[in-house]
Amino acid sequence: MGASFRQTIAALFAREEMTSTTMLSGHVAATLERAQASPGDYLIAAQDTTYYNYSGHGQMRGLGTIQGDVRGVMQHNVLLLNESGLPLGILDQQYWTRQGAKDWPTDEKESQKWLNGLSAINRQASGTNKHWVSVSDRESDIFCFFKAAREPNVDLLVRVCQPRRVEVLPVGVVCSLPSIVSHLNEYGIYRVRIARRHREVELTLSLRAAAVNIYPDKDLSAAKHKTLGLSLVVATEVACIDVKTQADCFEANEAVTWFLLTSLPISTTDEVQRIVHFYSLRWRIERLHFTLKSGALNVERLQFDDIHTLTNALAFYSVVAWQLLALTYALRDDPEQAAEALFEPTKIWVLQQVSGQPIHSVRDAALALARLVGFAPSKKQPLPGVKVLVTAIERFFFIKWELTPVQNPYKISPGRGAGGEGLWDVPRFSKIARSYLLHIGNLDWKQINPDIFGSMIQAIAEDGERGALGMHYTSVPNILKVLNPLFLDDLRAQLAAAGDNPRKLLNLRQRLARIRVFDPACGSGNFLVIAYKEMRAIEAEINRRRGEADRRSEIPLTNFRGIEIRHFACEIARLALIIAEYQCDVLYRGQRLALAEFLPLKNENWITCGNALRLDWL
Repeated sequence: MGASFRQTIAALFAREEMTSTTMLSGHVAATLERAQASPGDYLIAAQDTTYYNYSGHGQMRGLGTIQGDVRGVMQHNVLLLNESGLPLGILDQQYWTRQGAKDWPTDEKESQKWLNGLSAINRQASGTNKHWVSVSDRESDIFCFFKAAREPNVDLLVRVCQPRRVEVLPVGVVCSLPSIVSHLNEYGIYRVRIARRHREVELTLSLRAAAVNIYPDKDLSAAKHKTLGLSLVVATEVACIDVKTQADCFEANEAVTWFLLTSLPISTTDEVQRIVHFYSLRWRIERLHFTLKSGALNVERLQFDDIHTLTNALAFYSVVAWQLLALTYALRDDPEQAAEALFEPTKIWVLQQVSGQPIHSVRDAALALARLVGFAPSKKQPLPGVKVLVTAIERFFFIKWELTPVQNPYKISPGRGAGGEGLWDVPRFSKIARSYLLHIGNLDWKQINPDIFGSMIQAIAEDGERGALGMHYTSVPNILKVLNPLFLDDLRAQLAAAGDNPRKLLNLRQRLARIRVFDPACGSGNFLVIAYKEMRAIEAEINRRRGEADRRSEIPLTNFRGIEIRHFACEIARLALIIAEYQCDVLYRGQRLALAEFLPLKNENWITCGNALRLDWL
């Protein structure tokens, strides 16, 4: 996003009533809808913590320490996935500092974050027809976490590492965790894919498992406090290959062993393998955190005045990161799956308006998103890359967050010129958006010059985007330096030669109505708008000399055609021409006649969205 855009959202995030919970509420609701509609019986809720380093932002108020003297903030996420690993959304998020403005309550340990995450999972799972699995890594190896209350359809899957006493029920042996492997039943081998050292690898794992009880600390009675109904699965790495190169990358001294404590059943080999598969999906939440911190979003470079604004911004960018992550996996694994897997109906409708095409698949949605920032698919690059997607998602999500559909039975018809057919929900504006609308509604818009749209578009675009797409605003004097010698000077000369001769004036007016102006890289339509206004001025003088000052213009807007690669700029060009037509009608014919013919807007679209180097101009 451009600097002006970031300044705008900073003002929104800074508002006192705005919280990370408020920011995520709509997303969480949509996540639950996607979860219920997802295939399979299980949902994976992966928990993990990440640390954001803001040591370089000395003026940001409220930061604490995260490690040593490093200043920053902690974030704990619960990411929901379906059985195949497709990220469905963020279910819960917690923020805190150490010796800062968001310190953890003094009567609680930071490990409470795992219990809070489990409580959020219980809350959302209650009453649903899916089986939910809370998956977490070694940091959650906490005895009270194993015994925490869970809904009947919520299971636990924790990678443990503490040398606790473990009772292996089938053989009645009690031993410490590392030495337990030989007492477990064998379940063959299984292969999973995970991320390791920024590459995807396929592990071959040897599996063992058995039902177990975990004993509490020595100061508690084992008979009274040991866990019940849990099993232990041990997965030991025996081979490893690089998925991309198929090279053998197994190193015996670095081979992993996963000790997985779970409440899931282990009666069959398939059930044991399913547990290992579910745990392997936990790496997706690490990819979420990598997306937030990497070149895709670079959230550690965000600069705000205080931690309140920062955490709101992090909540917003967490949703952007989820969408980017989910799209990346979906486009890689199954691009033709239904768009509803990642987008709720209102977003699909917006994307259909943006693209002018129906949105059926995830591929369709990704292309529609990319068109927001001028991406045009080609044989070399049929789908947008990460950098294009992140810019498009960031822009789209901010607009969608500001303008949310009302959940009520009242509908509004699009009518003519609305760009679609059927009915949709009446939009509900946030307080901020409403205040902006009320403010601009009190301004005098009568004299607005449509050619300012070009400079507005350029102001909000990224420098790289402007350079890549050749976006350069041309002022009116410079436009006239091209249009005057091209054809306007000739028209004015004919007008002067015609004098008051009615026949010559009529011929010139008819010629004006037949002239077509075409700009193959029209941007926001400045050349077209100036050409139209200058031609209308000549026509108005003809009508005045013929005594027909109130005569309706015979110069159709559809004679002013353009091609533009960015969909947003196309719509701006069309809007600018409509405004220019209305202003010319008011100037030359009066406001009463102008208003009588201005509405309803016509549904024609004479500005084409596409690449002029690839389209047939005829």
